[in-house]
Amino acid sequence: MKYLAHHAVNSSWAAAFVHEASRYLDDPNDVSLFGFLVRDVAPKKADLAAQATRLGTDCPPRISIELQAIYLPEGAIAGLVARVETARAVAIR
Repeated sequence: MKYLAHHAVNSSWAAAFVHEASRYLDDPNDVSLFGFLVRDVAPKKADLAAQATRLGTDCPPRISIELQAIYLPEGAIAGLVARVETARAVAIR
């Protein structure tokens, strides 16, 4: 909240932030949480299952939680920096 409040000042989304922050402060259980796991290994249900169980334990009913896993080809993450640098170099030309 502090980070967003600081950056909302004079932003195009300041009014939306004030509205949603007020909504949250009125009811801290009225939130949605999103989590993303990005891996470059074979998919496994266990990757998200333990987190889903932990987050869901004693979770108030108004809180919604969504976890997503994105599986890239094996070894793809190690090469991402080089691919981004190449794409930037091509875009600048």
